[in-house]
Amino acid sequence: MKILHVIPSYEPAWAFGGTVTATSQLCRALVRQGTDVTVYTTDANGKGSHLDVPLNEPVDLGGVKVWYFHCDFWVNKAFYSRGLSKKLKETITDFDLVHVSAIWQRMQVNVYKACKSFSKPYVVSTHGSFSPWPWKQNMLKKRIYWHLFGKKTIESSAAIHFTAEDERLKSFSTVPLLNKIPCFIVPNGIEIKNVKKNKDIRKSLNIPQDKFVLLFIGRIHRVKGIHFVLEALKKLNRDDGIRMVIKMLFCASLCHVRAV
Repeated sequence: MKILHVIPSYEPAWAFGGTVTATSQLCRALVRQGTDVTVYTTDANGKGSHLDVPLNEPVDLGGVKVWYFHCDFWVNKAFYSRGLSKKLKETITDFDLVHVSAIWQRMQVNVYKACKSFSKPYVVSTHGSFSPWPWKQNMLKKRIYWHLFGKKTIESSAAIHFTAEDERLKSFSTVPLLNKIPCFIVPNGIEIKNVKKNKDIRKSLNIPQDKFVLLFIGRIHRVKGIHFVLEALKKLNRDDGIRMVIKMLFCASLCHVRAV
């Protein structure tokens, strides 16, 4: 089976966050299972500039054939690429299934048009885009884009991919239309072999063995709700024995927070 993944950014654009990591791990896992996987993406690096990668040719990353196309403008938002759009039209018939993760980008509209023209099925991953908090951000722009372009790309999809039941239910409550479209749940994978073993975090951060440790792993963003935990810790006594460790994604450092 030949699968094409279309996404605004891909490794090594780690600055874009969890979507890049999740998609990269998914693609590599599919290759290990014997699936032929190709990725079409842009050279946006997540910092307002461009990756130093070969363009318009396949790059082998863990068995995945990754094609980077120049992001012509809106490198932080729309990720528009004429080269990607052209390549998609030229090669859509080469694939059995298309997987797109670009709810608010023009490339998802391009996937919709190309797949519709050649009767190719495509799956959409939302990555939390329809959960209440992100749905309310830039509300006017999103509503306009949704009714002009986005809605039809969802309605015509073969299925919607959610990463958790909570995401699915919250998305349905925000956008009832989604409840009418086939969906499935597959959690984001974790590459266990990359986890460093035998690292004594307590020792490196000078945390006594009798203290209870809370561990947060992820990007620091209000939507993650970490501020609620920090506020709760402030109300605890120093002797409550609770410590919090914050491990920021794509950052080598650990932050140790004490209850004060």
